[in-house]
Amino acid sequence: MSFEHFINQLEKGRAIRWGLIFVPSLFFSSISLALSGPPIAWKSPSLDFAAVDFAAGNFIGGESFQLALASTRKIFLYSYPVISSSPVSVYVMPEGQSRILSLEASPLGAGAKAKLFVTYYDGALGQVGTRVFEFSLSQKIWKPLAQIPYVVRGIGGTGSGSLFCQQLLDNGSFPLSAIYPLTYKEGYSSADKSDKRVLSRWLYSQTAVHLKDQDLFAAIVSGNRLEISSQGKEWTIPGSYGQSPNRLRWPASSSHIIEFSPRILFEKGLLFVVKNESRWGFLAESFGLFDRGKISSLKWRDEDFERNWTRSFPGVVSDIDLLYPSGSKSPQLIALWTGSSKKTHLWAFNL
Repeated sequence: MSFEHFINQLEKGRAIRWGLIFVPSLFFSSISLALSGPPIAWKSPSLDFAAVDFAAGNFIGGESFQLALASTRKIFLYSYPVISSSPVSVYVMPEGQSRILSLEASPLGAGAKAKLFVTYYDGALGQVGTRVFEFSLSQKIWKPLAQIPYVVRGIGGTGSGSLFCQQLLDNGSFPLSAIYPLTYKEGYSSADKSDKRVLSRWLYSQTAVHLKDQDLFAAIVSGNRLEISSQGKEWTIPGSYGQSPNRLRWPASSSHIIEFSPRILFEKGLLFVVKNESRWGFLAESFGLFDRGKISSLKWRDEDFERNWTRSFPGVVSDIDLLYPSGSKSPQLIALWTGSSKKTHLWAFNL
């Protein structure tokens, strides 16, 4: 019986016949770690709003990091780690019918502070775009810098801080344009359509993976399946992933739903993916109604990704991200989750 099969059987509550074999306690400790994940580095206090997304970055300059969080209409800034429920700053989107969909952060300029990219839906205009912000430490406010007609997301494995963009078209037959790297020049962000790294699919469903001199892509495809592709070859990881309550009907007149899925991350040979579940079954999931979430770590073994550990949460996991704390050579995995009380929690794990 393989270790992966053992974990699957254990989670399903099935009996496992070992025969007359003595199993050391150390083995059970390793099983416990595989099931529950790495140790928790810190937990935030409950935050009195339901966050849709967050982004980690150096928004104020210097050596420290911060976390930007967003509800549907507000942007909050917290120090890292989050030890207080009181934010450093709060910004309210001026559009009365706006709805924030995602956050991303990247310097994009040599020696610059991190910019915050807020992708949102303007209900009055029926448009999706991204507003770029920079934080003013002296005034303790988010200052708008630019507006671009794209959704913006980071795709790992293509260079530190790489951001990509995609335009949503008001076209019921094919509403997604190609994906391009986002460039920063003379104070403006734009799609670099001359770059050869043009991608397809939905920007929020994928990440790039560089492993053993191979370039692979991990993507959530139809049916919430996790698909790995490389040089024309494709294979699927067992299970379903990427479910998100953060979704948008696009175009507004159609029945097509676009999910702004949690990030897929790759670090140190491990692939991190989110799975959200509903106790009410498939029908509730089709409406984006989830009440519990998991993060799974997948490790490359024998030409395939297999589950390494899984961490469960008492609420919906909205997103995950990685951050290297100052002076640390090991990253922390940050999870954003919301419980039934509609309050936000941040947990960080040492990898």
